[in-house]
Formats: sequence, C-alpha cells, structure tokens
Amino acid sequence: MALEENVYTIPLRKHWVKVSRVDRVNTSVDVIRSFLIRHTKTEDIKLSPLLNESLWTRGAKKPPAFAKIKVVKDEKGVVNAMLPEERLEVTEKKGLKQKLLRKEGEKESKIVLEGKANTAEPKQPAANTGKTEDIKQPVPQKEEPKKQETKKAAKTEIKK
Repeated sequence: MALEENVYTIPLRKHWVKVSRVDRVNTSVDVIRSFLIRHTKTEDIKLSPLLNESLWTRGAKKPPAFAKIKVVKDEKGVVNAMLPEERLEVTEKKGLKQKLLRKEGEKESKIVLEGKANTAEPKQPAANTGKTEDIKQPVPQKEEPKKQETKKAAKTEIKK
C-alpha cells in the first residue's frame, strides 16, 4: 500500500483579507482545497472534521492566518487533509455489504488522533428498574389563581 504523506503550511491571511468578514473561513477552506488540488494533482480532496473545527475555532470572522496540514494521498488518488497530530487508520471492510457485493480487498479509511485510543464503550439503553422515576407520570394542570377580595367586599362582611 503506497501512501504519500506531506506536511504543508498554507498561508491563508493574504486571501481572506480581501473578502468580507463573514466569508473569511469559507474563503480559507476554498484556498486550502485549491492549494491541495495544485500540489497533489487530484480533485478528490477530503478535509478532516478536526481540521474544519480548527478553522472555525474563533468564528467565521477571524480564521487562523496559517494552516499547518498533513496530507495523505492513497493509491486510489483520494487526498485526506488533516491536522499534523492526526493519523489515517486503514482497515479492511467487513460485514454484510462486502458479502453481498462479493468485493475482496476493499479497504476503509478512518482518521484518528495519534496518542489517543478510542476506548469509549458503546452506550447501552438504561434498564427499566421499575422505579417511579422511570415511569412517565401525567403533568398536573395549573390551578386557577384565587380571586383576591376587594376592600369593598371586606367592609361589607365586617358590617354584617
């Protein structure tokens, strides 16, 4: 498997200064895509969610001036752009879809942060323990407010 890896530092400020403030991050994403098209000679570019999030950290009006990006190009010509601390994890596809289509050797790629293992266990639905907290009870309706006695009504009661 021949993966090509490069790290680029892309200047963004000189491009987003020319556009309106609200369009700066969108312009930065376009600049990154055009830079990668020019340098990798392919149109199929995928930006990682963490890279996108890093561009949007300070909002749409103030993106970073430079972007340091690790680029991984696989044998199919797909370019994955990610942060330098991320890594590309390639695994073989397994499951019903592969069995139905009878494709062998098809691989799936996933971007993972380096140094952090995904140890999260899948969430299981909470078991019904039979407690009253688990049972949904009807919402009580609001009581009508009591009418306040007026001074005149109070005086008439005293006179009687």
